[in-house]
Amino acid sequence: MAPTSEGTVCGADLAAAAEDFAAELRHEGDRSGIPQPLDPADAPEHIYTVQQALFTTVDPVPVMSRQSSEFLRGLALHTQLLACLQWLCEFQVLACVPLDDSVAFSDVADICGVPEGHLCRVTRLMATAGFLREPRPGHIAHSPVSAQFVTEPALLDAAMFLAGTAAPAALKMPLATRQFAGSERADQSAYAAAFDTGIPLANVFELQPRLQRQFATFLSFTTSDDQANVRDILMRVDWANLGHATVVDIGAPSASFTIGLAALFPSLQFIVQTYEPSPSGSSSLALGGGCITLPSPVTAGCPGSSSAARAAEIPAHLSGRITLQKRIAGTTQFARTAAVYVLHLPPPSPSLPWSAVASHAVSELTAHLDVLRTNPGARLILTALVLPPQGAVDAEMEAAARVRDLSLLQLANGRHAEKAEVVDLLNGIRDSAGGFVLTDEIRSPTSAFVAWEIRYQAYDDLKR
Repeated sequence: MAPTSEGTVCGADLAAAAEDFAAELRHEGDRSGIPQPLDPADAPEHIYTVQQALFTTVDPVPVMSRQSSEFLRGLALHTQLLACLQWLCEFQVLACVPLDDSVAFSDVADICGVPEGHLCRVTRLMATAGFLREPRPGHIAHSPVSAQFVTEPALLDAAMFLAGTAAPAALKMPLATRQFAGSERADQSAYAAAFDTGIPLANVFELQPRLQRQFATFLSFTTSDDQANVRDILMRVDWANLGHATVVDIGAPSASFTIGLAALFPSLQFIVQTYEPSPSGSSSLALGGGCITLPSPVTAGCPGSSSAARAAEIPAHLSGRITLQKRIAGTTQFARTAAVYVLHLPPPSPSLPWSAVASHAVSELTAHLDVLRTNPGARLILTALVLPPQGAVDAEMEAAARVRDLSLLQLANGRHAEKAEVVDLLNGIRDSAGGFVLTDEIRSPTSAFVAWEIRYQAYDDLKR
């Protein structure tokens, strides 16, 4: 029977990983003069990393599974891994294991107040996934992966949110469907069913800042890097052909992209615009992890959005070419002579439904109608995270985007937009003389973010 294409790819990956592992062992043997054991307790970290890559390749992960039994085994394994990770975090076991040495199970069990037998069984399962090690019988030690949960506490936050909030909500999706049918109310979500509460998660965040922090880190570690993905998309724009021009960056979570562009293209001038509260006093729009005070979609009050924070980001040698400004969202753009306006839409979150993002988008796009009408050579580039059409991006990236979308559904009855919805918004921005037209779409197979290039076109030109 001929192998399938997926099987061929998997086999090639396995062969490559095995060869890498063998090469690393040979290299270590050449350096030390003696053959290396397959699993040395104190192996160099790069060998351990390659070995784990090999194990990952042969792991029966459901994505690559061709048989239902393997699919279920994979689910059972990953369910237990999550439960064990929560147990280790709950009893602070990881902090009680030395980073550079092993320690007896009995000592750690005594310190943490847990049964030694339970600790042994949990550790041995986690070790099969490369998390913790038992270098010799009766002793526990960190692996490179588990050590990171000690040196990077944010990983603990992400793990605790996944195990304590996201997973319970996900498992109550059937109950939420029975109880609330197709409700879009945030207080009738799977989260509400799981925790028997009528309080929306966004309100819980206000009462429990730690939970909001955990959600932010959960997003950052379980989905792709939003800022990196936006940079990847925007670097495909023809900045080098602008010559001596001005670029206005609007609503970005930080000035990092502008700083990078300024370093690469010394002929460009930049304006970084952040949002300030409207006269009514309502603020602030969620960026990334969900910082928001509804109802007004502006970024005042979010970490990193203040002028002082932005100014501190900018290197001294670039400060003469980067100007910081504040503007009330939805008010007419007062930077009138720029060649490019980059408008960033924040991803939806439990605190920021897509409906609020869409309203903000319409308001800001309308605010730029006049400036693009009076400056025909200018263009606006809109960036947004959208659900990718099937097969439009890498499978891993599509899975990450859909995990994010389903998490929003389960936590707050939220959702991400489809690409067509954003395009419809763009096509609906009009005035009495003309409107916006979509002139280009920029995307990457490694990102769910899309950038749309927009220009103003008069109705007379549209008829020609």
